[in-house]
Amino acid sequence: MPPVDKSSLSSDDVTTLIDHLLKSKDPATVGLRKILKNKRDAAEDFPLHPLSFEEFDVPGKSKEAFSPDEKRILELEKQVSALEARLAKQQQNAGAAIVAAQDKGRAEGRSAGEAEGLKKAKAVFDAQVKELQEKIASFLSAVETSKKQIYTSTHAILLKLCFELTKKIIRNECTVNPDVVLSVISKSLSYIADREKLVIRVAKDDMERVSSRKDFWLPIGERVEAITIESDDRIERGGCIIESNSGVADARLGVQIQELADFVEKVWENTIAAENLPRQ
Repeated sequence: MPPVDKSSLSSDDVTTLIDHLLKSKDPATVGLRKILKNKRDAAEDFPLHPLSFEEFDVPGKSKEAFSPDEKRILELEKQVSALEARLAKQQQNAGAAIVAAQDKGRAEGRSAGEAEGLKKAKAVFDAQVKELQEKIASFLSAVETSKKQIYTSTHAILLKLCFELTKKIIRNECTVNPDVVLSVISKSLSYIADREKLVIRVAKDDMERVSSRKDFWLPIGERVEAITIESDDRIERGGCIIESNSGVADARLGVQIQELADFVEKVWENTIAAENLPRQ
């Protein structure tokens, strides 16, 4: 606090200042209020004092307003006031440090929580992605298996359809072209080793055509001793059965078509088995 210029204060100003200090509730001014009160009471009550020599005013020398004890009290109060201010400042700093520590702790906790949450979320996400990948792989595998099953299961239907169409075409050809049975007989004879005696069985509808074709039998009769042609209800048009001492050649159309169907079926199964083998 800057020193007060005494020349600028009137008696009323001093009185007002003293009254203000006496009424102040600041703990730091307790000693000062007490000193001022004692001095004021002493000035108003005129108490008896021990005889003492008064110090005369000497020009150029100011009279001390406070005694050494009073100065000591004021100095101690000043120190107490400074310590209280320092303590208040330290308390304020401590409060700020506590708040900062709390903020830091919350920030660190939030950061740690976010990191832990991210870690858990990533684990859940990875698990879901893995599960989805497994489902997709399983689905694709099921689709591939279904394709193979459809592919392998429909071949029988397709083959059956093809052979039914083939039988219709052959039967139609046998109706349109009556010489088909002669071609079948000629082909079947090539498998007969024993030429001593032959019995050729044909369909009822082919009997007249087969019997009337002497130009067909003339070269064959030169190599065979005896040939008998008979009608057989088991045989459909275009087919035949040739019997000899060495065996029987069954050239009925149904038998030939079935042999062809068995051959194609076997080739098909071998192809499917080869496709199912692991690739090298």
